Amino acid sequence: MDQLPSAPSQPHGAMPSPLPLLTLRRGLAAATLIVWLFLVIAAYYVVHKPFGLLQIIALGQAALDLGLWLATLVVAAGVGWRLVSRFAGLTPAERLIFGMGLGFAALGYSVMALGFLRWLHPLPLAALGGGLLLWQVVRPHAARAAWKAARSAVPRPQGRFEWLLAGVT
Repeated sequence: MDQLPSAPSQPHGAMPSPLPLLTLRRGLAAATLIVWLFLVIAAYYVVHKPFGLLQIIALGQAALDLGLWLATLVVAAGVGWRLVSRFAGLTPAERLIFGMGLGFAALGYSVMALGFLRWLHPLPLAALGGGLLLWQVVRPHAARAAWKAARSAVPRPQGRFEWLLAGVT
């Protein structure tokens, strides 16, 4: 009959530990770290209360402001690119620079015209902005050309250090 292999002999008849000592130390270190982080975060929130309704509203307003700024920038770039495209002999960077200026000027004069007509209320202003943004979405060739000109005018970082500087700043 075959015999089963016996367990390795331990001094004084002790059984081998299922976990090595190093794994046990790592587990204790991880548990200590988790408890310490919990205590630090709990102590922080005793003094500094978590987000309230006012902070969430302020964050939403900041996101809305950023979105409206971006929409205004896209509209100004598209309108300006269309206005400047009538001039011949301009490089794409010059078209972008002069086009942005003319686009913002056109937006400013259109808002001024709404004011002269006494239509400067949220609804006509939203209709004007929404219509111009819809125009840029439906016919995006001017906005795309302005975006390509902006990408070609900005130098790209060459090495890792320049990418690091570009990411930091």
